[in-house]
Amino acid sequence: MKLAFLSLYKTFDYSQVGGTDSMMRRLAEGLLENQKKIEIEFIFYGGGENNKRIAHNSRFSSAYFESLEASLRYIKSNDFYHVIACYLLPKDRLKYAFFRKKNKNKKYHSIIFFYPESRIKRVLKFLEYILFSYNGSVFCVSKRQYSYLRRFVKKLVLLPPSVTKSYFLKPGQKMFKKKIQVAFLGRIDARKGIDKVISLFHKLSEDKRFVCSIYGIVIQSDKEAYEIYKSLKKQKEIKFIEIDRKDYNDKIDKKVRDLLKNTDVFLQPYQNLDSTVDMPLLILEAMASLCLIITTPAGDVAEIYGSQNFVVKKDSFAETAFEIINRLDKKTLFVERKRLYKRAAELTFNNLYIAKRFLNEINN
Repeated sequence: MKLAFLSLYKTFDYSQVGGTDSMMRRLAEGLLENQKKIEIEFIFYGGGENNKRIAHNSRFSSAYFESLEASLRYIKSNDFYHVIACYLLPKDRLKYAFFRKKNKNKKYHSIIFFYPESRIKRVLKFLEYILFSYNGSVFCVSKRQYSYLRRFVKKLVLLPPSVTKSYFLKPGQKMFKKKIQVAFLGRIDARKGIDKVISLFHKLSEDKRFVCSIYGIVIQSDKEAYEIYKSLKKQKEIKFIEIDRKDYNDKIDKKVRDLLKNTDVFLQPYQNLDSTVDMPLLILEAMASLCLIITTPAGDVAEIYGSQNFVVKKDSFAETAFEIINRLDKKTLFVERKRLYKRAAELTFNNLYIAKRFLNEINN
């Protein structure tokens, strides 16, 4: 059985570092592990080297095309039974709807990554699913996506991003260090709340009980983010480690696992989720790694986390987080670790389980 995942170039990529990239890599790898007769191809259009094909292993590859039309010709001429649309440009969605209508010998599905905060953009984003139905499943990563579309889409499935087994810890496996480790990991971006983190770390800089670290990914084309990045590189007060967004490999994933394993307090002060998967993968990874997460009530994050104790208002994040961290001790951290261990078991977002559910849905 051959599966094609169709997307605009750079929305995600096998070799790229980021939440959407990890989500799709893990889904593909979980499917391959669950079903030995599956073959998977990521098909990207609108960038990269035209007609280039990269084999990741004997059953998994990526193909790159200049245009949507070229990628659809490739899909049509190959024996893909399942075609899963991930992200298409708005101008391309009508073309793809006509392609589905003309080529009914395949089963068409879709994965929705994002949830626009703007009401107008949200209507435009989801209009495709209302006007041009899919003959397969539509997968939502968040509850609010699901709630919005369930009136209009017959075969709608709520399926969060997955986390690999190696991230999951038991409370006894996470050791305490002499100092409380406080960390931010993510893109250097105001929408991710990096300015709030910097402000908080300046407040904590004189307190020797804490080690504060920023592990940041920078996109140099984002001018505002690049200026923040340059100032972080120059200063000496806050520990800053840059993470290369390109050339993903197993060593990078291990670095993230080790970072989270050694982090007591994980900061994710989202201002909105416009620029990330609507159920942020980092939240799930940090929960699996038993990090106490101080975050904001963006999207479904607070509900997934399962406790309001460390969910704070966006506009007062630095001040409130400072108060929370100052009150922390090992007992509080251990109690939260035990709660997170139970919460992760309740939610069930391990990689093989999610891949198995995905397989069941597309085959029904």
